[in-house]
Amino acid sequence: MGASRYVQLVLAISRGIVQDQRLRRTVLGGVLGGALLLLALGAFPLAGWLERHVVFFLLYWGAVAWLTVLAMLMALFEILVTRRQAIRERRELVRELHRQGVHPEKRP
Repeated sequence: MGASRYVQLVLAISRGIVQDQRLRRTVLGGVLGGALLLLALGAFPLAGWLERHVVFFLLYWGAVAWLTVLAMLMALFEILVTRRQAIRERRELVRELHRQGVHPEKRP
């Protein structure tokens, strides 16, 4: 399998995660849970071992940082998508109320 096939596979999986709200939230929960688990393991049972191996220390905490940043970006994306959806639904509700002859008050 060539490198371009891997890139296509990663893009297809990413597209699927971005488009499906339930899957996106499940993946976000898994990423956040994984980051918290690694944080707890690195802070307590693995702390002594990681202190003796500098390269593994950097790789380990780099992975924790990467998962944390990924979780933050996914949460921000989720906030933006949810906000956009709420605005769209509010507009549809206002249009429906106008069709029925009800005129909701303007927002302040």
